Amino acid sequence: MPNFWQDMDEVQTLSRIFLAIFVLIGLVPFFKRSFRRLYDTLKSLGPWRKTIIVPVLGEMEPGAADPSKLSDLEYLVFLHLAQSGAKGLSLPTLAQGLHMEFQSIAEALRSLNQRGLVAIAPGFALIKRFSLSRKGRTLALEKGVSVRMSAREKGTIIP
Repeated sequence: MPNFWQDMDEVQTLSRIFLAIFVLIGLVPFFKRSFRRLYDTLKSLGPWRKTIIVPVLGEMEPGAADPSKLSDLEYLVFLHLAQSGAKGLSLPTLAQGLHMEFQSIAEALRSLNQRGLVAIAPGFALIKRFSLSRKGRTLALEKGVSVRMSAREKGTIIP
């Protein structure tokens, strides 16, 4: 019977396989935690995501023609978006910053989007980012709100 330790190629191959399996077993908790966070994020997006992304095709609200007349909640969301800058905020970040529920902020964002004051931009993965549109920035400047602009926008004048 040949000695097992005499064939070094087999020993090296087996040790590499053992180390690879050992490393993979060590990474399992990391992958489980990452997939759980991703699953929880996607699950939390479910209830309100449909109401925001679906375009509104119906009649506009009676006060929607005049963008300067905003409800209290719309005005709070409008101010928070104006102060957040050109990059915008996601709905969870906006809700956390205002300490309010997702649904009420989603309704305010939908109303502001109907009036043309809020722009929706694609963000990371499925999360959408909300920022002020050109019309919204103009209204914010008219109301005396300090609007944070990107470096690219600082040199341009908003008509």
